[in-house]
Amino acid sequence: MIFRDEKWSCNLTIMLTDLWCGSHDHNLYALDYRSHQCVYNISCGGSIFGSPAIDEEHCILYVGSTVGRITAISIRALPFSLLWLHELEVPIFGSLAVSSSGMVICCLVDGSVVGLDRFGSILWRVRDIFATFLVD
Repeated sequence: MIFRDEKWSCNLTIMLTDLWCGSHDHNLYALDYRSHQCVYNISCGGSIFGSPAIDEEHCILYVGSTVGRITAISIRALPFSLLWLHELEVPIFGSLAVSSSGMVICCLVDGSVVGLDRFGSILWRVRDIFATFLVD
């Protein structure tokens, strides 16, 4: 399957030979840049505006969507596999981040910032923060 005239809605995230990108059609795609083929796609329930984040140590990709869902995917080897879904019930328009300790950090459209572990459990949640942050 070769993509032409598709409406991509986020920046690309690159891991090895795969380009990961979300779309307005609610799907996340892995595109092999050597073969120019789609090697994987998964529905994320809503449009994807932010870039996926990758935990390289554990080979896990995280992506948020406009329905408030975080999707975690094992990208260790093909076929990639869904690890978990977490419904936050508030739209996610920004990119997720992964800290050096492996915590997934997500900003929600209601001003909340949420930290989750790599298994999808919420570690903390702070409300009413309307800012962009950098994770070290």
